[in-house]
Amino acid sequence: KRKIIKFFTEKILLRVDYVYARETITYQYLSGFMPKEKYELIPDMAFMLEDIIEKKENIEEFRKSHDILFGITVRKWNFPNIAESKEMAMERYVSSIVEMMTSLIQHNKAGFIFIPQVIVEYADDTDVAKKIRERLPEQYKESFLILHDDLSPVEIKTLIGNLDYFIGTRMHSNIFATSMKIPTVAIAYEKKTNGIMETVGLQDYVVEIDQITPEKLIEKVNESLKNRPIIQQELENKIPELRKEIMSKLENVFKRY
Repeated sequence: KRKIIKFFTEKILLRVDYVYARETITYQYLSGFMPKEKYELIPDMAFMLEDIIEKKENIEEFRKSHDILFGITVRKWNFPNIAESKEMAMERYVSSIVEMMTSLIQHNKAGFIFIPQVIVEYADDTDVAKKIRERLPEQYKESFLILHDDLSPVEIKTLIGNLDYFIGTRMHSNIFATSMKIPTVAIAYEKKTNGIMETVGLQDYVVEIDQITPEKLIEKVNESLKNRPIIQQELENKIPELRKEIMSKLENVFKRY
């Protein structure tokens, strides 16, 4: 949105031979200044990541105490587009997740597993996960398993494949979950998340991080629970189509150049 960033972004993009937009929001943006023959809409390349079906002992052990398992990714966010203080907005984000988890543990005997996607020193999602666990009622803390492993993308995706549902703030964790046909609710901190969820037909299962409340998040998760068979069938049909589309569009442009 900043004029100087927009200026340099467009100046650089006009110098490249070809641009792949991974979702419709970017595609529509490119249509405003690029020649039509120089850009294409293509699903995110992360959809091509290898699928490995492999049972994880720690998750199977955790499952013994719970009826359903949710994977979850969280992150610290600076909330650049809101008027209230960043501290208040972050507090609302954390408390919304805490209340959602409390409700599902209480009423559905759910278990939650934190997936460590970004754990670098300056941006460790584990810090937010620990804060959430601290805020859970004492009797529910054991229903939130925080993993600390430094996992590769394939390992993360394989791990997610062991779960029943997914609630993701990290965009690529949502791609991994939907690729494994896991019903997913996304917490969108940037519009790329909305675009990705639209790509897989799950645009109705998005909560904006700037507008998040416990009620909104619980509502979306309950919809996901209710519609699990429909969502899984849609993903079963959609993911192979996305992969074929990626390969076809890559080949077409590579042949041209």
